[in-house]
Amino acid sequence: MSPRVPPLPAAQAGAADAETKFQMNRNPQQRRTPEQIRAGNKRLGLILLVIAAVFFVGVVIKQWWLSTH
Repeated sequence: MSPRVPPLPAAQAGAADAETKFQMNRNPQQRRTPEQIRAGNKRLGLILLVIAAVFFVGVVIKQWWLSTH
């Protein structure tokens, strides 16, 4: 009879599969090219820029609104 081995904690159980588990592409066997990475970074940057612009425009409009009313 072999000694009973306690199960691994959740953090260690998937450590071997961490690379394949957390990939964002649909085909885990295919690596993203530098062009695809740049395109994704550009898309994310534009989204963050739009969010920041909307925030600052909202602050300016709020200040204008409070100063006139």
